[in-house]
Amino acid sequence: MNLMLNCYVKVCYYEVLTGMWVRNGNQIRGQAMTYIQSHFCKSTIDVDIYLLQVTTVHFFLLYFA
Repeated sequence: MNLMLNCYVKVCYYEVLTGMWVRNGNQIRGQAMTYIQSHFCKSTIDVDIYLLQVTTVHFFLLYFA
């Protein structure tokens, strides 16, 4: 569950950066920039990357070891 949510958040963030959310424009771009800013990293992107790493290792050990 956490892995899918984490992947979904990353995909949405990069969709915004590539311009796929043209209709919602500035509001969604502002949210994406807030997500990645350095003073928010401890509570958002750093935790997302950590959860992605932990769940990937757990998944690998569960199914391939």
